[in-house]
Amino acid sequence: MLIQFSRNWWVLLINGLIALILGLFAIFAPEGTMITLTKYFGFLVLLAGIVLLIGAIGRVQKKENYTWLLIEAIIILVLGVIILLFTEQSLRIFIIIVGLWAIIMGILQLMLLASIKDEVANKNLVLFNAIITLAFGIAIFFDPFSAGRLFTVLIGIGAVLMGIVLIMISFNVKKVQEAEK
Repeated sequence: MLIQFSRNWWVLLINGLIALILGLFAIFAPEGTMITLTKYFGFLVLLAGIVLLIGAIGRVQKKENYTWLLIEAIIILVLGVIILLFTEQSLRIFIIIVGLWAIIMGILQLMLLASIKDEVANKNLVLFNAIITLAFGIAIFFDPFSAGRLFTVLIGIGAVLMGIVLIMISFNVKKVQEAEK
């Protein structure tokens, strides 16, 4: 297994390079990265709608029930087109949804904290996480695009670190392959 894995060390290298490049884009061009990823997501949604539409047509030809599949295909196709045509607005809505989710999660964590008995360890950790989650959610509502930019930069930093690690691992795996020869 290790020998087979070590023969494909270059796959890890390519993945590392891709992660590194995407991470650098996210750090140095967060707005462009967010817009590009949103358009890519819109394209994937549109593609999913096309696949569902093909499935619905196949069901029509087989004289099977196709109604719900066709409705789902149409809704997803329309959603994909909306995301592609109104990319920045779609991104803003998505970021606001993430902010709303963070606020809800923060509140739920505080409710959990209130119900935890005093003997439970790490109660302060739950409180800290709840406060950070709430603050993140509230910050998104004040300026969704800036919060999205910050989040994109943080993801970029993570991607750069992951890319570096994958590149290092790929060279270590290559060394294993060379030692096996």
